[in-house]
Amino acid sequence: MPHVPTSLATSWGAWAVFVSVLAMQLGVPVPAAPMLILAGTLIARGAAPFWQMLVAAVLAVLIADSLWFTAGRRTAIPELACAFLAVDRFHAAHRNWFERFGVPLLALSKFVLGLGLVSAPLLDTTQIAVHVFVLWDLIGAIAWASFWMLGGAALRRRLGICSRSCARMARP
Repeated sequence: MPHVPTSLATSWGAWAVFVSVLAMQLGVPVPAAPMLILAGTLIARGAAPFWQMLVAAVLAVLIADSLWFTAGRRTAIPELACAFLAVDRFHAAHRNWFERFGVPLLALSKFVLGLGLVSAPLLDTTQIAVHVFVLWDLIGAIAWASFWMLGGAALRRRLGICSRSCARMARP
């Protein structure tokens, strides 16, 4: 797992979560999971509020996916993304998944490597309403961010992250 400086999360808080999740969702090769795990450890130690971190992550996902969804409606982004990945079957398989299982697959797409990035522009092929897209994207974003943050909270003792710095941050 990539090294994430703990001072970044303790000093920037929700902004660090927002930036890392937004970058990842826009396609920048920045892993957001380590930042969300770190956020979970900070939450468990009382150094950060859960709702603030969750809102930052969910808002970043919604912004990025809305941009991809809009781009997918106006351009050939799904085809370009799959051409970039050099896999024609990739696009066809995911398009078939969405046609077969419907929009609720969007909520699960965050947990599948590769599918999360192309799911928003691919949904253009199904011609769903914007409010339906936002609803399922919101459900998926909440589940995905909560999964990683709760995992970080559960593993806080094993990770041994920021015992002294978190204690200083928690004091008023």
